[in-house]
Order: sequence, then structure tokens, then C-alpha cells
Amino acid sequence: MKPLAGTAARVAALGALLLALVFAPFGWQALADEDTRRSPAFEEFLQSEEFKELLQTEAFKEFLRSFEFMAVGEVCARWGEGPLDVAAFRAAAGDEPARAAMACSLLRSQDDYAGMPVSEIRRLFGEYEGHFWNEVQPTYLIEIAETKADDSWQIVFLHDRDRRVTKVVVHKNCCGTIDLDPERHSN
Repeated sequence: MKPLAGTAARVAALGALLLALVFAPFGWQALADEDTRRSPAFEEFLQSEEFKELLQTEAFKEFLRSFEFMAVGEVCARWGEGPLDVAAFRAAAGDEPARAAMACSLLRSQDDYAGMPVSEIRRLFGEYEGHFWNEVQPTYLIEIAETKADDSWQIVFLHDRDRRVTKVVVHKNCCGTIDLDPERHSN
């Protein structure tokens, strides 16, 4: 077998491997079945030692390095430096500009959330909206692509194997993530 060449091929292979490892216990229909992804069995798997060990592998770390993140200074320059009001952030579900205005402050105060269980993040900030590498990762959209050529961005609360926050980042929730609600955007 010929080795894969190039970073893109390695990342694609690692992504496929991770999907196989995560979804194999639930069958491939789990990829398309939201109920399965949110089922108690799937949530239990995400809490398992097996899954926690997967998060520590070099393959997973390489997979994460393939993602694009925005530096704090870029976030502040792009969306401003409005103060973080957690209650207002939670109430602004679906209002990406309102949340984006608080992103800079959130990133600058991320030490306040370090070590916090992700269940507490959900309680404070509301239901997750975006998608990082799974749907139980705390994510909050701050910009939605208006066309296929545009990017979408989200706040992601990264966590450790015990599901405690380690870092807050702004992640490019790449291309093709388009809000098709005609009330909100015109193409």
C-alpha cells in the first residue's frame, strides 16, 4: 500500500479514522441520525475511558491541527470589543452579531471558564449552535456564511478528557455552512 502524501490526505485519513472510531459502536446510520448522536448511549460513549483515550492520541491532535482558528486580536478587530454579558449572550441565541460583539471579551476572560464542566457552560451560555468535531462540543455561532464563498465562525469551548474547559477559541466553521433562512439573509 502506497503511503498517503500531503497534509490534506493525512487529515482526511485521520478524520475518517476518527469518525470510524467514534461512530462504529452505534452503526454508520449514526452519522445521519441526530437522535442517535444525542442518545444516552452515545453520550455515555463520549464519557467513556475509551473515548477519553482517543482524545489524547497523536491522530486526534493532528486532526485538530487541521482546523483554522482566529487570534484574539483578530477577533477584537473584526467584531469589536463589547463587554461580555453572559445573560445577554444566552438570550441572543440566533443573533450572531450580538454574540460576535462579545467574543473578544469572552476570549480575554477565558481563564474564568478554565476547569469548568461543559454542562455548566451550557447552563450559562445556552444550547450549542455550531459544530466542531462532534455535536456535543460547546459551540456558539458568531457569523454565518451568506454565500458559499463566505466563512462561518463560531466560539468553541475546548475541553479535556474529563469534559472540563481548557481553552476558548474562535474557529472557522468552514465553507458551506450556510443559513438558508430567507428572513435573515439575502443571496
